[in-house]
Amino acid sequence: MKQIWILVANSEFAQIFRLKNAEITLLHQLEHKESKERVSQLVSDQAGRGQSRGWRQHKYSLNEGEKIIRHEREKFVLELFHLCKKNFDEHQFQKLIIFSSPKVLGDIRHIFNPLLTHCPSIEIDKELSPHWTLNEKIEYMSRYLEIPLKVAH
Repeated sequence: MKQIWILVANSEFAQIFRLKNAEITLLHQLEHKESKERVSQLVSDQAGRGQSRGWRQHKYSLNEGEKIIRHEREKFVLELFHLCKKNFDEHQFQKLIIFSSPKVLGDIRHIFNPLLTHCPSIEIDKELSPHWTLNEKIEYMSRYLEIPLKVAH
């Protein structure tokens, strides 16, 4: 039977589950604290613009701040990619199911492209809240995938 991994991700939090014989196991849980920061916390002490620190100081506009937030999100997706690619290469899974918020799913499609060309995948444009309990997430995935899932012991 094929090993299936389920990636549940948004810009700041991700969980990776293994699905085997309708039993689901949480394998990895990752958090990217920088993605939780507001633009003003990352780039500015003043409204609308800020100044970098260090020997190459320059000012940032709010649009540049948004670019920094996007960069942080992409760094997190790249971290997820490396974890998934390593495990795919080690034959830990053969299929990937992705539940993700729209912006992160776009980044996943772009960054995961080398993996997704070799690994069958299902992409679901849906953010599963990090505030949901494990059982709530499993119940939602079970209904969406139309597979009765249960937590592996």
